[in-house]
Amino acid sequence: MDLARPWLERAHDLTPHNIWITRMYAWVEMLAGDYDAALHYWSLSGWGSGYDPLDLWPARMLTGRRDYLRAKAILERFFIRIRDPAPLEPEWRNRQEYTLLGDYYYGDLLLRMGLEAGFRPYTRRIGRDGGHFALPGIPRWDGITPLPPQHLFIEHQLGYGDQLLFCSLLPELVEAGYRFSLSVDDALIALLHASLPTRQCRILPAQRPLGKDVPLPPSLQAAFTAELPTTALTILQLPLLLSPQRLRQRPFFPTYLRTPHRAKHNTTASLEQLNTNASGRLIVGIAWDSAQRYLPDVLGDETCCYVARRSLPIPELIHIIEHPAIAERVHFVALHEQQTLRAWPVPQPGNLSVVSIERNAFEQTAAIIDACDLVVSIDMSVANLASLLGQRTWVMLMHEGEWRWERGEHQRPWLAADRTFRQERPGDWGSVVRQLVYALLQETTS
Repeated sequence: MDLARPWLERAHDLTPHNIWITRMYAWVEMLAGDYDAALHYWSLSGWGSGYDPLDLWPARMLTGRRDYLRAKAILERFFIRIRDPAPLEPEWRNRQEYTLLGDYYYGDLLLRMGLEAGFRPYTRRIGRDGGHFALPGIPRWDGITPLPPQHLFIEHQLGYGDQLLFCSLLPELVEAGYRFSLSVDDALIALLHASLPTRQCRILPAQRPLGKDVPLPPSLQAAFTAELPTTALTILQLPLLLSPQRLRQRPFFPTYLRTPHRAKHNTTASLEQLNTNASGRLIVGIAWDSAQRYLPDVLGDETCCYVARRSLPIPELIHIIEHPAIAERVHFVALHEQQTLRAWPVPQPGNLSVVSIERNAFEQTAAIIDACDLVVSIDMSVANLASLLGQRTWVMLMHEGEWRWERGEHQRPWLAADRTFRQERPGDWGSVVRQLVYALLQETTS
């Protein structure tokens, strides 16, 4: 973003009335999280003068600004136009592509508003962010036709947090009579084996499909030779299998994860040292940085910009850990693997214990979380893990947040996070730190 701005300024000086340059300004500001500036530049480009496929972007900007009703109105207008059988203008190059993107944005918006109807359009996210395996002989579910209990293949996509989140629905579906063969990333195998009913949920390690019609890996070929599932689903379709008569649980995604006994045993010595370091103080696990932001070649620049904005800057982290009044009452333990900690540009704070965690060893992280009195995390896989383990979880959010942490006045939570701390303005992590410091002081004096 910082590299793009000088070039855009130069281009704007040369062609000040160029609509596309102005819209690029809006795009860059949206990636930076300044949605007010993004909407301002978009309005200068002539938005509102008529129907335009790029009306999707103002809807996304308004969603980021948390102006959900205006965003919903724009998206509904978009759907009326895109689904009109009349010929479209030349700039509407790909009706299917725009419809896919619009459905995903609409699903995300409805989920932010606490509406379960958002799950169906939200499944279109796979067409944008994920891939799928080639599955000869296994039909794919359309998400609409009634699907009675049977043996289903659940295809994993997206990040670790999403996989942990949606797998929480499997025990309930098993009780309804379904059986599953489930592909998952290697990093989650031990944790899910300890947490799911493995007689009805066959957990299969497989590399995540990142393209279209990816050949089946050997692990899945061998499993399907033994027993072929009757229908295939993506993991995001699991909520669509739930009965309409389902009891309105609180939260929607229940706690279900269990730490494997082996992981508890392997971390015994480290946890004894952690208790020694804490010296009777409250033990708080903390996670502040998402490794996804260092993978632009895999995830793309847009996703990495989004992930970077939800990561807590190191100076703000140090302010929390080394706050004198907090340090007297709280000892922190890092919920990150060693690779993340080695990237620190400053010496490690003294009030932070580091337990050796192997790369992507979620069962080890779970064992540490079990030993904590509280977990504080940004919006990342650790927050999902702690919440689904049933641990007390506080989540630090950027201003726009994410649908799974939304908690409206009359809305049941999607996840069982105890508290959320949201930026008062985009990029304002100082406001989050002030709220969090006050809450920790209250926690330790109550």
